[in-house]
Amino acid sequence: LAAELLKLDRDFTKYRDTLSRVSNKFGTNSEEYKSIWKLNKQYDSLIYLRIENITDRFGYPEKKLVGENNSVIFFIIGFAPASTKEKFLGLFKSAAEKGEITLNDYAYFEDKYSVAKFGWQVYGTQYKTNKDYTKTYYPIKKLSELNDRRKAMNLEPENLLLYKEVKE
Repeated sequence: LAAELLKLDRDFTKYRDTLSRVSNKFGTNSEEYKSIWKLNKQYDSLIYLRIENITDRFGYPEKKLVGENNSVIFFIIGFAPASTKEKFLGLFKSAAEKGEITLNDYAYFEDKYSVAKFGWQVYGTQYKTNKDYTKTYYPIKKLSELNDRRKAMNLEPENLLLYKEVKE
């Protein structure tokens, strides 16, 4: 399992490294870049299937079995589309509760997914940077409870005035 996780990591970065080199050499509007981008997306889909097979067989890989390589799956799925991330929310939450993923890393993951899928977040970790370099935080569900949720995920409290609440 540890060897498969290392292979996943190498395979995942392979096309990303190539994509970066092609972008630098030809630009992102070039046919070369578009061709590598298409291959990258196809390859990612295969990697996500490999991850599903691993987690179906073993659950989330535990540190005691594979060491720090257990984070490979979490890292890779962090780049996935929301529809793929959604499949792993429960597994990752359970892994975070068991200490296999840090609670605050899970909070960032869930917020990133929620912003992509719904346009709001739970823990207040996601924002966009404006042209003047100020931050605009994505809206929050149940704003009055934000800092309690953040504390539970080992995140520092935030000034609630920075956020807008999503109306149910």
